[in-house]
Amino acid sequence: MKNSTLIISDLDGTLLNEIGELNPYTISIINRLIGKGYLFSVATARALESARPLVQSLNINIPFILHNGVSIWDPISEKYLRHLFINNNLISNLIEIFYNNHLNPFLYGINSRNENKVYYTQLTNDAERFYVEDRLLRNDPRFQKVKTLPWKDIKIHEINVLGLKSEIFPIARKLMKKEEYGIHYSEDIYAPGFYRLEITHPSANKKNALNYLKDILKFHNLICFGDANNDIPMFEIADEKYAVENAVSSLKKISTKIIQSNLDDGVARFLEEKFLN
Repeated sequence: MKNSTLIISDLDGTLLNEIGELNPYTISIINRLIGKGYLFSVATARALESARPLVQSLNINIPFILHNGVSIWDPISEKYLRHLFINNNLISNLIEIFYNNHLNPFLYGINSRNENKVYYTQLTNDAERFYVEDRLLRNDPRFQKVKTLPWKDIKIHEINVLGLKSEIFPIARKLMKKEEYGIHYSEDIYAPGFYRLEITHPSANKKNALNYLKDILKFHNLICFGDANNDIPMFEIADEKYAVENAVSSLKKISTKIIQSNLDDGVARFLEEKFLN
């Protein structure tokens, strides 16, 4: 059962606590689980530079999913197994839409030196400022303020904006009608009242990334943990899916069971009871 079951967890709002870190108890349980031969990894909206420092205390030895399925990173070879990029012909139109609606786009991509970068021109709301300041405090090297977004010069895998619900939802609904985009939007758990809209390649989601991993890892059983709408795709293909108590109602409705919240180490407590006792 150990090598035939993949246990995968979201990070923010699921495995991480209220300040975006792993509690010592969670670290201990997951490392015990991995030490006994179970396959454990994470599927997160974060980039490698943001996620890796948070999970470096975990002995994860299989690939993990980044940017909601945009990228898959192998911690053993320290190489990306996959990147999905947005068609560059679509970028200028998206940037124009956001600027016309007084939103500041963040461009995530790889430059000519093969460096991961996040480009932005200005910060005009509290959510944007908190986001950038938090990443800089964590020594994230990607963020670069520019006068003009260099969309022609980089391979872009994500564009996102942060704004009020009244600003984000109308744009999200319009873009969701277009097949050339992958759309993720939800309230920012670290800046309540603000919403994040993420635009990616249309095939970028956690479900497709897990299907890619299935070909590599050959697992037969999938157990997932999550809290937000971007976890719905992986819940759709999971054999067992567990929503933390603080999860959105749409995820709870399709879950196998609701477990304790991220503030109570819900994932770790469930794993200890199911696999380690």
